[in-house]
Amino acid sequence: MAKSGPPPPYKDVFDMYREALHNLRRLVALLRTRSAVDLGLLASRIDRGTSFNPVWANIVAVLSELADIGEGDTATRASKLYAYLARLLDYSLNYIVDACSSRLRSRRRAHVAVMGYSEAIARCIASAKRGIARVNVLEARPDGDGMVLFRELGSRGIGSVLVPDYAVQQVVEESDAVIVTLDAVTYDGASIVRMGVKPLLLAAAERSVDVIALTHSAAFSAALSSEDYIPGASVKVYMNDIKDYVSRALYDKVPLDLASIVIYEKGVKDPSTLDVEEESLEFMQAAIQNVVGEEL
Repeated sequence: MAKSGPPPPYKDVFDMYREALHNLRRLVALLRTRSAVDLGLLASRIDRGTSFNPVWANIVAVLSELADIGEGDTATRASKLYAYLARLLDYSLNYIVDACSSRLRSRRRAHVAVMGYSEAIARCIASAKRGIARVNVLEARPDGDGMVLFRELGSRGIGSVLVPDYAVQQVVEESDAVIVTLDAVTYDGASIVRMGVKPLLLAAAERSVDVIALTHSAAFSAALSSEDYIPGASVKVYMNDIKDYVSRALYDKVPLDLASIVIYEKGVKDPSTLDVEEESLEFMQAAIQNVVGEEL
């Protein structure tokens, strides 16, 4: 009998994007079954039922702007937005993999440290396979999704070591680079990361180890402050495959400048040059323009 329980507690920014796309598809279905509905109202109803997800928050903002513009079939507009964002996700992942793996290959036999699992990070490492000597994978307990990455890298013939989280200092000492994902970037200069990443970044800063941060322009939030982000509703997760639960917050916040570079679909940037409000606005404008067919 399959065990029941809460879903995996952590989503990185690209998983969040997929969750947002799923909710957008639900919204399109709702719009197609109703007449004279308010696009913004339906979006906000789905937003209230969604866990902390800055990507979806930005998409809700786009939908609200589309509702204010008026005219046109709302279901068609929502469907066009879904198609545009789905294409943007694919493009973003491909760009990030190319840019990140190119940087890793240039190091020649690098030792890399990562925390837990991320599809984007896994793809970067696989693409840079010849330039990597070893990957130190921190477990990311209590859910332990580092094991997933460790097994995936092993299946690809990439040398890796699974390391307990408490050994983060030693891991960084043995690494030439650290790769993380940023789940949100706030307008006041903070990044929201999975729990456990903060000590990894602090250790890297202390030892002047390069930190490659991967994210998506949808994660730049002009509405999100580091003081009012939601740390996650202390999700309960399984311990040791038995029906004992432990509460775990999902996210932490760190200064954005702990990253050496930020890679997203618009380029490889120095954190000090990023204007989060401008990035957030450009994401919204591009999405709206793609739907309505005109520049705002």
